[in-house]
Amino acid sequence: KQAVFHSDEAELVYRKFQELIDLILAYEASVYSAWAQDVGAKSDANLSRPLLLRDAGSRHLSVNFDPQLVAVLREVKYLEMTRESGDIPERAAAIYNQNESFCQLVGNLDIASTEYNRILDTLLPVETPLLADELA
Repeated sequence: KQAVFHSDEAELVYRKFQELIDLILAYEASVYSAWAQDVGAKSDANLSRPLLLRDAGSRHLSVNFDPQLVAVLREVKYLEMTRESGDIPERAAAIYNQNESFCQLVGNLDIASTEYNRILDTLLPVETPLLADELA
């Protein structure tokens, strides 16, 4: 039975397997390199945007935490589990170090905007002038 593993066909399979592994590793390295090059600039651009947006028509508030930032936080978390931490771009690591603060901030803003929007939706027309300054 062991002769099968040392046959010419087996050697061909092993070589093809190694070629496939090398191609996969090269692809992984190219994808990671492209991500590492762009992650800092994209994240900084998204972090500079306002965290709360107001709809002009309804005056409702919504949280504007970009999904790209959520993806960066998730990606860095998994990279820390699978790679050396020195391989992670410095800016991405710095953003990830604030992960807990971001989660808490977004959660609090979501609660505040939901309550604000609920107040706007349940406000009676007679109450609107009384609270106009507070809801501006």
